[in-house]
Amino acid sequence: MLLIQNGNLHLPGGELLIGQDILCENGLIARIAPEITAEASTIIDAKGKDVFPGLILPVCSIGAYGFAERTKDHQETTEPVTPQLDILASLDIREVKLQHFTRSCITSYGLSPGDSTLLAGSMALIHSDGPNAKELVIVDKVALKGNFTQEVKGLFGASRRMPYSRMGMFHLMDDAFRAAKAYQAEREKEESSKAYDAKYEALLPVLRREIPLVVNAYIQREIEAMAELAVKYGIRVVIHGAYQIDRCAERVMAAGCQVALGDLALYHHAVNFETDYSRIVELYRQGLKLSLACNADMPGLAGYDSVFWSAALLQRHGATPAEVLDMLTVNTAEALGVSHLVGTITTGRQADLFICQGNPLERFDVAAEYTLIKGEVVYCREVA
Repeated sequence: MLLIQNGNLHLPGGELLIGQDILCENGLIARIAPEITAEASTIIDAKGKDVFPGLILPVCSIGAYGFAERTKDHQETTEPVTPQLDILASLDIREVKLQHFTRSCITSYGLSPGDSTLLAGSMALIHSDGPNAKELVIVDKVALKGNFTQEVKGLFGASRRMPYSRMGMFHLMDDAFRAAKAYQAEREKEESSKAYDAKYEALLPVLRREIPLVVNAYIQREIEAMAELAVKYGIRVVIHGAYQIDRCAERVMAAGCQVALGDLALYHHAVNFETDYSRIVELYRQGLKLSLACNADMPGLAGYDSVFWSAALLQRHGATPAEVLDMLTVNTAEALGVSHLVGTITTGRQADLFICQGNPLERFDVAAEYTLIKGEVVYCREVA
């Protein structure tokens, strides 16, 4: 057991609980109350300090490609539609640990296939540190990854293969879900002789709304096409990137889609797509379901600079620290359908937490003193 004493707990919506204890047991938050008495093996004095839920990245491929070996095991580009692929087959714990996510307050993320194929395979929700690859995994198939961007038609169009155009991309994606729906109906018939098809089986959890389709879409017409797909098949869609969401948010909201705003540290995206972040903050307050993505499905860093630069940029355009914290925690958990596991400081949730002397989303020179995953200290900063 681990006991955190006298911390100031940050809850969704900006709620703050002063001077609370948190008892962690068997990887979970077992109890929250003032002055808990328990024989804990580890006690952290958090008096006057702030305790937060661990940050969650919705989409990140780190751990599925090798910086040192220059492998790209997150990208399978032989076909445009490969939903049957499983990203966990490419997981390398060495690459996860090299990133030092826990120093940046990141405790979990959606391990994702890359950005070059239409339906790229299943995503997994994993912890950012652990003793072995198996122990990293929180949910093995948390979402299906898709891409509806220039990168896809650029890759396949270069070799004169479909999809060469945006209409080709939509046709192939739409046809995959249509065929999977027909496959499902046929398989459900008594005495069905329909043969097992791994591609269609991988799409069924999306059609049953058990997991979302997390899909890259950057510009207005890409975003609107994915909202159309969500309505047509009644599926849960999380639009990742969404740099022009300010131009079509009403349609996205009407379709019930959620948005994971792209990495703002890649500022050339904002410039190229003329993103209006002030308008996005307004839309969030009007009900747009928004989380904040930092790094994604391409090689690059995803630590402190990426996360807190994005947070600072949104705040410059009007977001409050509490709103940005929700975008990095509970909103992401809800988008991926895992809010019963992570994302808040709540009894029964996994004890993924970080502790600071101050709020790093108010003052960006504040750093984590402790980061916990499943109630175990995985990072401790030496404080003078």
